[in-house]
Amino acid sequence: MISGYLDQNILIYLSGNGEWLKTVTTARESDRFLPVLSPWHFYEIGKISDDRRMDLLKVVNQIRPAWMLDRADIQLVEFLHTWRDFWNGKRRRLNAIGSLVDVVSFLFRVNPERAERFTVEQITSIFARPGGTNILKSVFAEQRAISLANQKAFSTCEYTSQMDLEVQQRYVARLLGREHETEPSRELLDARTASIWNNPLTREKIRFFVDFGGMSDLRAWQVESQLTRLHMLGTAILNENRQVDRQHACAGLAYCDLFATNDRELIKRSREISSKLNFQPAELVGPEELVQRLVA
Repeated sequence: MISGYLDQNILIYLSGNGEWLKTVTTARESDRFLPVLSPWHFYEIGKISDDRRMDLLKVVNQIRPAWMLDRADIQLVEFLHTWRDFWNGKRRRLNAIGSLVDVVSFLFRVNPERAERFTVEQITSIFARPGGTNILKSVFAEQRAISLANQKAFSTCEYTSQMDLEVQQRYVARLLGREHETEPSRELLDARTASIWNNPLTREKIRFFVDFGGMSDLRAWQVESQLTRLHMLGTAILNENRQVDRQHACAGLAYCDLFATNDRELIKRSREISSKLNFQPAELVGPEELVQRLVA
């Protein structure tokens, strides 16, 4: 069975074309195709008008997708999986595709039994309420500010290999700070990260992990790292749409066989970075090609 990450535009196409939807549904029911979505679909579906939202929810219910974690959470999971294997002499493939219960349990930090009570309709309704999307405004603003700072910093200096190594090491320290509590407060995470970074033994383990290939299995991190470098070289603003696109790319390119989208800018940037990844990323397909692939 092949897996395919579907961005929001693909769901819109399916909602407007009954034959295409039938083809995808038939492929799903015959176990030839596994459609995959992520938590960012909750946000994108939830923020649109009621009638369009109901149309997309019908599509989601009909194609019965599997689910993946969002960018930050999947990067944490892939890192902890790789970090533990690295120090135990193992190298197991990460199965990053799961169920709605898996994603809801991790997303809301609740046990699976409680997560089973949630439906896609209920979760998207959170963002459909008046002011429901406001909870992410600060996230978008922070990421935009960071990207602008990076662009400014690297417009006047060269991004050296030594700088890149330190960025990777600090990234590892940050994720180790989340190891035993996946959603600590910013203050607590900053304190933990500083403690880890300033511990000579842990710092040496981090350096060893980075120097001897530990980062090579962090697929979602690689995708975001390359997209970040590409963005730093230009002057484009990392607006909300670009941030959501990055979320989809980190999941779809890293852990699926196909990444279905008709977003030209997203396709362009994804193709630009694909040759720089040390793994075979998902194949980019548009809606028409996806349907053609799935015709029995």
